Amino acid sequence: MQETDLWRDWDIQLICTHINGSFATRLKVFVTALWSFVGQLAFDRPSVVHLQSAAYGSIVRKSILAWISILFRVPVVYHMHGADFDSFYARASKISQFAMRSTLEHVDAVIALGDEWAQRLQMIAPRANIVVVPNAVRPGLPVEQAARGTVNVAFLGEICDRKGTFLSLIHM
Repeated sequence: MQETDLWRDWDIQLICTHINGSFATRLKVFVTALWSFVGQLAFDRPSVVHLQSAAYGSIVRKSILAWISILFRVPVVYHMHGADFDSFYARASKISQFAMRSTLEHVDAVIALGDEWAQRLQMIAPRANIVVVPNAVRPGLPVEQAARGTVNVAFLGEICDRKGTFLSLIHM
């Protein structure tokens, strides 16, 4: 995507907040990202901040960035990707639940991937502004192939059962 005209025309800035590795490596990456993020907010004043979040450390990192954005009065779109976010939330302490709910209810929009996730997120954060982006993959429905021969598939995401990667490929 970084090679597209859209990326350049909209002056999109990507800041990576996480890589796999030891706790020290992950902390260093986040602190570096945090420094860069605050610099972007302070000096470049983006029109919007788009955060992609899941459960565990992801929601902690992205909530910190969301609240900083709110302090800078920059609109925040909070894109939830966590396949087990609702169960993570249910297991969390009351104070953690309050923090997560408060973040979701204070950002400008929360993107849910489908109606089912919108309902789950609405139960967690009733005052959140949840916007549904439908999932392009329809589990259980075969994909009709118009052309004969090899089908090449591009999958953007972690390749694992939890993401439904193999289920999607089976139905092709």
